[in-house]
Amino acid sequence: MDDNLRNEIAAFRFGLIAPVVQRRLAPGERYALLREIAGQTYTIPCSEKTKISIRSLERYLQAYESGGFDALKPQIREKRGSLHHLEPTILQRALELRKELPSRSVDQIIRILELEEVIERGVLKSRTLCRYFQEHGWNKRDMHRGLQKNFVCLNMMRQMIAGKQIRNILYIFLTRIIRPNGRRLT
Repeated sequence: MDDNLRNEIAAFRFGLIAPVVQRRLAPGERYALLREIAGQTYTIPCSEKTKISIRSLERYLQAYESGGFDALKPQIREKRGSLHHLEPTILQRALELRKELPSRSVDQIIRILELEEVIERGVLKSRTLCRYFQEHGWNKRDMHRGLQKNFVCLNMMRQMIAGKQIRNILYIFLTRIIRPNGRRLT
């Protein structure tokens, strides 16, 4: 995250708490004002959310009171993940094992790698390999979604055949055929 973006987020956060910071309020008034601010919708930088919780506003206030404007900036995170320490060949072999048999669990893949003596026992953690599969689209959820889409289409065709809606099947089939010149049949 670059400095301009961090400054933009800090300015947004300060804009939220500015009405509270600029006035001296009783605790009840302060909470009522925070509730009013939290009840509105916003375009939050680097976020899809549109609402801010009262607790977040309280954290922003506390950070501003203790450290000023710089405390409102998001902290810079360093990637300390163990994926960077592993050789790419190990991760590639794990991905090959997943592609070979997608029903294998992550723990089974790790065990196979340990038995093949590709890695030492306890070096590769389940969560690390799960994250790697997720980044490459080979986690269980993504594979299940792909299968679900195919089954929905097949089930629709089966229902049409069972209902003897041959005309609809032919229409779907013919609209999917592409002529050599690139245009679809109508």
